[in-house]
Amino acid sequence: MKKTLVLLLGIAVIYAAYVFYYRPNLLINGSFSRDLAGWQFAQKGDAKLVSSEDSDDMAYLALVPGGEMCQFFLSGIAAGEVCEASFKCRAANPHGRLTFRLDSHTYALISVTNSEWRTVRFLFPAFDYADKRSFRLVAGKNSPVDVADVSFRRASPFHKARLTMLEGELVTNLVTNGDFMDGTLGWESPDENDLHIFDKRGVPTLMFKQSSNVVLTATQSVQLQKGVPYIVSGYALMDDNRLVNRVANIRVSYTDDKYHSNELKFSNPNRGIWIRGTLRILPKADCKLTITLRCEHSRGKEPGKVYFNGIRVSPADEVKPPEPPAPSQPLPKAKVAPSK
Repeated sequence: MKKTLVLLLGIAVIYAAYVFYYRPNLLINGSFSRDLAGWQFAQKGDAKLVSSEDSDDMAYLALVPGGEMCQFFLSGIAAGEVCEASFKCRAANPHGRLTFRLDSHTYALISVTNSEWRTVRFLFPAFDYADKRSFRLVAGKNSPVDVADVSFRRASPFHKARLTMLEGELVTNLVTNGDFMDGTLGWESPDENDLHIFDKRGVPTLMFKQSSNVVLTATQSVQLQKGVPYIVSGYALMDDNRLVNRVANIRVSYTDDKYHSNELKFSNPNRGIWIRGTLRILPKADCKLTITLRCEHSRGKEPGKVYFNGIRVSPADEVKPPEPPAPSQPLPKAKVAPSK
């Protein structure tokens, strides 16, 4: 009996050591020691390989502005499982950006402002299950970016299932909790009972559910600086219930030398898929920008549902906003109502 317990304890220790310490890189040739083996590119000329013999340090990929590198690999990672991605990067100017995507989902926008090598390492939960996955890094359009020592692996099971930067810096987002990972933190509503956090396709989203002709809202204000151009963006998804008629929109308003109000409108034809809306503003004075997520004009035999995610306000020199989990087909753009 004692021998059996000792054997079981030994097996448990070995398994624990495997889980917590043996986390192999699921990508092949992340060091580029085998030239471009395993890597693909969106277009010819997106990247140039610089060997360790031709550099003072290590082999790396030089991505041109807008260049995309990709590797398909077998993972077996389950939805919600926490993963760790890491790489070294540098940029020719302070406007470097890298977008990290796993499959069709964008998880992080990385700010690359240094001409010296720096390590970026972060944790994130996989949104969906897939045997075969694609690991992608896309350079921003304002600067070439060099990438080296790339890895993707399972994280320790003790880590929390949310985007967590361990090393490196994300692109600025002035909105608090625009991904709703922290519930409704930062958002206000006339009736807090109107706000629901719903797991839509493995992603926390803000959901409005209504069955009468009322307007449901969630509001947040951010501070803008005079003369700085900003990009306001967000995503909406409406259920595919064709018995329901409703309109979702993101309204933004601010007052500099006069009052401005714009709306990103999402309407019924775009059922069942994420829709991205983006607009650019340039305040002429320091002011507050108010963002209001709205769901209105819902009527029918069943309640209508609208989901919001990826709400961002960023300086306009950033790369395009990240896309939330969505089907693989192209995302239609939301209509922008003229300024009043």
